[in-house]
Amino acid sequence: MEINTEEEGGQVNYNTWHPTPRLQFVNLLGKKLSSVISKQKISMELWNKARSFAEESAKRSQELSFRASKLSDMIASKHLPEPSSENNDDLQRFGITQHLREFVKGITITTFQHFPLQVFFFFRWT
Repeated sequence: MEINTEEEGGQVNYNTWHPTPRLQFVNLLGKKLSSVISKQKISMELWNKARSFAEESAKRSQELSFRASKLSDMIASKHLPEPSSENNDDLQRFGITQHLREFVKGITITTFQHFPLQVFFFFRWT
């Protein structure tokens, strides 16, 4: 750092001091480095937050899958009661016979492969 030491009446004049190009470069470099360091700190904070969020999400995901598995096992262990004969009377009343039930059991996806597909378009004219 250079200081102009022109003496005026026995005193040093500091008003004429100008920083050297080297000092200007050092100041600029210091500002840039502090900017980069602060950006790195921010990015590290974001990275740490993202990592903790991912860990939390993984834990919750495992917990949810465990609960779903338990619920699935509970549902599978319980079975539905067999339909009673009273329901058969109701089914007969609506036209659902034993012959119809056997016919429906024989229907598969291949049954419908030979049916032509008809598409109807309805246009609304306004």
